[in-house]
Order: sequence, then structure tokens, then C-alpha cells
Amino acid sequence: MKSLIRWIGYVIACTVTFTTTMVLGKECTPLGERLRSTNSDLLRLVTEDSALCVLERGFQWTEGPVWVDELNGLLFSDIPESKVYLYTEASGVREYLSNSRYSNGLLISPARKLILLQSRNRTVSEMMGTIDKPSMTYEDLATSYHSKRLNSPNDGVFNKKGDLFFTDPPYGLPMGINDPHKELPFQGVFLLPKDGKLTLLESELSFPNGVALALDESYIVVAISDKQHKAWYKLDLDTDNAVTKKTLIHEHKNVEGRVMEGMPDGLVFHSNGLLFATGPGGLFVFDTNLILVGHISIPNITSNVAFDSSYKTLYITANDTLMTLSLN
Repeated sequence: MKSLIRWIGYVIACTVTFTTTMVLGKECTPLGERLRSTNSDLLRLVTEDSALCVLERGFQWTEGPVWVDELNGLLFSDIPESKVYLYTEASGVREYLSNSRYSNGLLISPARKLILLQSRNRTVSEMMGTIDKPSMTYEDLATSYHSKRLNSPNDGVFNKKGDLFFTDPPYGLPMGINDPHKELPFQGVFLLPKDGKLTLLESELSFPNGVALALDESYIVVAISDKQHKAWYKLDLDTDNAVTKKTLIHEHKNVEGRVMEGMPDGLVFHSNGLLFATGPGGLFVFDTNLILVGHISIPNITSNVAFDSSYKTLYITANDTLMTLSLN
């Protein structure tokens, strides 16, 4: 682990020169020394020759990427603009929803409906149109817990049954955790079962942000975007989705005083079980035992990640850009 920390610090500290090429209008560079790992499972997916591409610039803050088979493309949010965009290889980026009610996380439910975690609107909502015919009419699925308004729903993930796990930090409130309109005394991790009764799973994590569900659905991983505790936690689940155990997976510490920009944020499991997580300096990669085995330096502040259906492309929302990382 110490050697891993040393090379993570090295990759941020070093200056690396890349050859930039244009591929179908995309600005691409090989990863080179941005990739730091000795893990064979990761190196089968990503090498120093893997292309890191910028697809589009000029957004305010990109978030919530989700691959949509029906559109053969990626939907993602620009939170401050209150918009959702669609990216396809054929057409590039175009507006999909001109008013998303400040969506952050975007999900496709098992029923193939678009679910929006509308941070500043403080709701979890379903778009009433179909995926191929979007509508700016929404049905609220969750707005409060025990008659107190949610903080600002952030990120979520469905299990196969259609139950929704989601996080509720205070980031969408104008004054954050100290906002006078904040009603809940905690920042929660919630379960919205298919039957619609909202359940609190966890209330003691300081700033829960990204959430990912294990492939076997036995646990979730929650990212903590706390300046004083940049970390990832594992929450074990029983067959009723109740949390049975909470375990700290990894806490990020600055190396030799060097500050790596960004916080633990969105994360996603690859089909081989590796966990790709946005965080300080880029992407952290954890193995199937949730041990940190790699870091990929990204030249922007990363917020979230999503795979396409083939798991050959990792989409990365990063500050004002949409990016991709090509995988083997």
C-alpha cells in the first residue's frame, strides 16, 4: 500500500508530455504515466496507450452520466444550467432537456424510465415522457422523510428488482449544511423500494455523495465528499436491503503536502468487478476485495463516471468537460 501511495503522489507531482491527436473531432492523448498500477486485472483493461479524450468543453459543471441503449448514447447533467444533454458518436452533444429542475444523478430504471435526482429541487423524480420522446413533465417519487424535506438528492443506483438506493447530501442548498431551509438533521443514504416507502439506511456519514451497487447486490459503496475525511465506505446489505455493517474502505490523504484537486464523488463497477471511482486527482480503482490497486490522473476535476453497454468506453464528467477513456 505504501508503494501505491508513493506512485499516486508521483503521478500528480510529475510533469508528463503527451502527443495530442484529433480523432473524429475528439481531442485525445495516450494515458502514459497518468496510469499508475501493477494490478493485472486493471492492466488488461487500461494501458499507457489507452486514449483519454475530451469530447466537449464549455459546460458549467457536468454530472450524472448514464448510458442509454435506446439512444445509443450518453445522457448527462449540467447542474447549474439545469439541463440534460445527450452525446452520441454520430451527432456529438445536443440538448435533451432544457429544464431538468437542476438534475444531478440520472438513472434508467428497470422499467426503462428516466429518473432524475434533482438536487436544488430536493426531489427524486421520474420523467413522464419516454426515453426517445423526452418531456419536461415530472412525477415526484420522493420529496421528504418523516415530513421533513430531503436535502438535495445527489446520486443513485437501482438493483435488479427496481429498488433505488440514493444519497442526500446538502450540496444543492444555497448555504449547504448550514442552510436555514435544511430540515433533516443528517445527510442520509436512503432506499426507495419499488413499493414507494422511503427507508433511511444510514445517517452518520458526513457528506455521502456517489453510490454504487456491487454486482451481486450484497453491498453498496458510498463516496464521502468531506474535506476533512475524503473516503469511501462499504455498507453490507442483508436480503431485505438493511445495512448490517459499515466499513471504511479507503481514506485519501495528501501525499507529502501535495494537494490533489477534487473529492470522492461518482463511482461505477466494471463487469469484471473492478470499481472505478472519481476522487482527488482523477480516478481511483479498487479490486474485487475493495483494495486500492490503481490511480489514473485526469487533467480536470472529476465528478462521475459511466460505462457504455460494451464496457469498452468509460465516460467521465469532469468540471466543464465530457471525457472518455478507451478500454480493452
